[in-house]
Parts: sequence; C-alpha cells; structure tokens
Amino acid sequence: MALESAVGIASGAKTGLSTVVAGIAFILSLILLPFINAIPASAVSPLLIIIGSLMLGNVRFINFNDFSEYFPSFLIIIMIPLSYNISSGMAFGFISYIIIKILCGKWKQLNSAILIVGTLFLLNFILPLI
Repeated sequence: MALESAVGIASGAKTGLSTVVAGIAFILSLILLPFINAIPASAVSPLLIIIGSLMLGNVRFINFNDFSEYFPSFLIIIMIPLSYNISSGMAFGFISYIIIKILCGKWKQLNSAILIVGTLFLLNFILPLI
C-alpha cells in the first residue's frame, strides 16, 4: 500500500484517505478478478511505467555522500526490474542496508523496525531453500 500512498500524495492527496480508498478498491477487485484477468498485460504496462517514474522522482532525496545510504538504494532500483518483483528488490535493499551499516561501523543508525523487516526478508529468502 506504500505505492498507493505515494501515488495519492503525488496526485495531491493530503490525508491517508486515498490509501483507504485504494484498499477498498483492492478488496472489491477480488470480486471482479475474473474480469480483471481478462485485461491484457500490454494495457497495464503504461500504468506501471508511470508509477515507476513517480517512484524514481524520489531519487533526489538519497544522500549520495554516504555509501551506506546510496548503495542499498541503488540495489533496490536495479533489483526490482531484474527480479521482476517489487518485494524481492526491496528485500535486497533492506538486507544490504543492514549489512553495509554494520560493516561501515554505523550499526547505531539501525533501528529495531529496520532490523525486524530485514530479518524477515532474509528468512523469506532462506526458508524456501531448507
């Protein structure tokens, strides 16, 4: 739902109501799933390109003076299209962010939420291999 929030904010939404509406639309889409599956991927591709360009607009906020900040961001940007999966790309970024912060001696900058999410992403990659 974070992407829907970003799209809503870019469109001028001021509150979280746009995210609630998007969530309700997703629930309603379950009922219409057979009809939605009939839409060809070529019709959805332009929307994905527009959403991707909106996401890339936030690259200007990355701190390019700190390797431990910009390299995980770069991995996310690269791994989403290479893995054909947004969550896998995000997982690579979260895991690398934690590893790089620890290796650079900046582990105090890590909060518990980042550590929990990174650990869950790592387990998501490791458990299917066991």
